[in-house]
Order: sequence, then C-alpha cells, then structure tokens
Amino acid sequence: MNSILEEIYRTGRCVDLHGAERRVTGGVPRDDACVLQEFGRLAKARTTLETGVAFGLSTLAICEVLEQIGKHGACHYGIDPDQRTVHGGAAIQNLRRAGLDRLFELCEGPSHLMLPRLLEKGIVLDLAFIDGWHTFDYTLLDFFYIDKMLRPGGFLLLHDCNWRSKVKVIGYIGTHRKYKPMPVRATTRLSSKQRLKELALGISRWLRGAPYESVRPSQVCLPTIAVFQKLENFEPDYRFFRNF
Repeated sequence: MNSILEEIYRTGRCVDLHGAERRVTGGVPRDDACVLQEFGRLAKARTTLETGVAFGLSTLAICEVLEQIGKHGACHYGIDPDQRTVHGGAAIQNLRRAGLDRLFELCEGPSHLMLPRLLEKGIVLDLAFIDGWHTFDYTLLDFFYIDKMLRPGGFLLLHDCNWRSKVKVIGYIGTHRKYKPMPVRATTRLSSKQRLKELALGISRWLRGAPYESVRPSQVCLPTIAVFQKLENFEPDYRFFRNF
C-alpha cells in the first residue's frame, strides 16, 4: 500500500484540507482495503466508483491500483454529500499527499441524485464499492443504478455485508440479477486481546440488530466485504418477483 494509507492505518489519524488533524473513524480495515485492491487488479480497472468517501481509506486503495494499472483516462468517482463539510475534505487532502488526486472525481451530493447523473453521462464501470448510507433502501438504490453502469465481468463490492440491511440487498442481487459470488480471503491472525475486542463489538452490533453470526469471534480477521462478479446485463420480465 502507499505510504499515506500505511501512515493512516498506523496512527489512526490524518490531516484535512484546512490543516487540522483528525481522528479517522469508520474507515475500511486494512484487510478490506486489500480486497478492494485485489479485485481492482483482477478487473484491470480503468473506471471505478464508490458511495461513501469519508476519510478516503478505500479511495486511496482504489486510486493506487488505478495508478499501477496505468490505463489512459483512468478515473475513480467518489460519491459523498459530506466530504467538504463533515470531513473537512480529508479524503481529498490524503489523495493529494499520495499524489493520486488526479485520478479522483468527487460527486458531492447524495447517491440517489449523483448516480443517475453518472448513468446519464454513459459511465461504464469496471468496479464499484457500495459503502454509503447503510439502510436497505439506500443500499438497494445504490445497487440499482450501479448495476446499470457496471460492465459484464466487472466487480461489485458491498461493505459491512453482515448488516441485516446489506444481507437483504445481497438476497435481492442473488434472485433478481445475474451475479456470481466471489471468494474473499482472510489474512490477518487475531490475538486473544483482539478476539475479545471483536466479541465485544459483535455483541454490541447484535444488540442493535445485526445477525447473530457477527457475535462469534474468529481466529482470523475476516474481511467484511461481499464481492460479486457481474455475469451479464439482465433485468427480469416486468411480472417477475421472487422472495429475497
């Protein structure tokens, strides 16, 4: 990974556009960033997108892969209504420090307004990462528009895939579109202290409605990204419905 992303993972902090130091919260874990980079390379990506930018950890990971692949006109679209306000442009500053900002285009607004604009422009995606507003309706809407832009053979990734809202959307993808689930490798071994921390976090999530499976600690740090490869452009007949 690039040195800026490594620094953020090491310190848990970054600097925003105004020079203020910020504590990084809610970013994708290191293993999840590795998954993003793995499938970005597998897709030989030129055009990518994510909903939800925040401090830009996933953004740095994806843009680094675009730079490595080196395709002409490569672009990563990041949709976030709060980048310059709530987050103080932290992701933009991180990209500048890493020398990757030229690959990034910020779509500053909610995804239900930004995604239709990109679709209207005829954008074709090689990889898309859904990590915006986590409720079922917003996640499904993100998928609906992204599916229309993602090329067959491209990859769709959903973060926090153990949330009930995401599980429901994954059910929809499996019953209403043509996608193949991809295996996601676990890499980092957890210490006893980390496993206890994971257990406490899992119980907290369960009390807020997450699936019971998220309570049980594991020996390894399992990435919380579900990955699907699009098989074909497909929409069922207008009368179709299947429970999901």
